Amino acid sequence: MDGWKAAGRRTHTGDLVELKTLPGYHVRPRKFSIGQADTIRELAAKQGTALTPALSLRVAKAQEDAAAKFGADATVQDTLNFLTPEDGEEFLTSLLSSGATEERLKKIMLWGVAEHDLTDEDGAVVEWGDALMDALMEFPDTAMEIAKIVQEFNAPLRRRSAPGSKR
Repeated sequence: MDGWKAAGRRTHTGDLVELKTLPGYHVRPRKFSIGQADTIRELAAKQGTALTPALSLRVAKAQEDAAAKFGADATVQDTLNFLTPEDGEEFLTSLLSSGATEERLKKIMLWGVAEHDLTDEDGAVVEWGDALMDALMEFPDTAMEIAKIVQEFNAPLRRRSAPGSKR
């Protein structure tokens, strides 16, 4: 392997992170390629129309309440606990019924995980591929947690405000 590729690979992958929704299991995030990041941004742009404005406000308030109570590790389930059962059902349905959302989550997970230790019933590590992505969609908290880990690892560093800006 070329020297620069080995050096790049070290900064391209993050630390192993234990999943809070599946204690004892871990993922190691990796950076998206430029093309992958573009595709994910395009899918994100297609998304966002699944929630009504009123429900969006209630979900945003529930997310704030969950974050206040559970911190940055708040899960989808924590958010659901702050919604009425009807709003919670509509929110989950919108999360999982939007093709752009599902496709985006799958791509974030598929492209953004360098290593994992998810195993099948026999203890063999499951191949990180389309079949596992489909299976993870059945567990929204875990899928969202993995996506959050990957997205946080791929987030650009915050830029310092320009002198005199009102940030």
